[in-house]
Amino acid sequence: ALIFCFLSTWVSVYACECTETEDLQSRYDQADYVFTGTVVGLNTNWISGGWKFSFKVEQSWKKSTSDFLIINTGWEDQDCGYIFEEGESYLVYVTRKFTPKTRQCVGNMKKSKAAEVLTWLGEGQAPERNSMAPAMFWIVGALGALSVIFIAFVVLKNRIIPAKR
Repeated sequence: ALIFCFLSTWVSVYACECTETEDLQSRYDQADYVFTGTVVGLNTNWISGGWKFSFKVEQSWKKSTSDFLIINTGWEDQDCGYIFEEGESYLVYVTRKFTPKTRQCVGNMKKSKAAEVLTWLGEGQAPERNSMAPAMFWIVGALGALSVIFIAFVVLKNRIIPAKR
């Protein structure tokens, strides 16, 4: 029984507790990015712990973002992680020190429940198209074509000009 009391005290001490007293302006001021987007993927972040959520960005405020953004968050309640649902659209507040991160206590919410906040934010801006994606497709395609040509050259060279003995 003593062990159970100790563990329940320890869990309650380290659980995330939010104070929802911050107004909209404070939340906006403390964020580096504010955007709405749909969750298109999730992975575990084993390096720093927690989750990585991939978003298709719809609209942004306070610094423009690309149309695709990956956000890190903690595991869950014990480290204030905010767990997003895949396929759902959200209003997301992000801070960025080394990587984009969010947590429970910053005002994230489903877009369907964010009408008041979206009205306060006003008209956002469309995300920037990821300009590297088309270039990457061309580079990968060109490298693939060069590899095929090189392999074909080596194979045909050995068939046409037999090795000298």
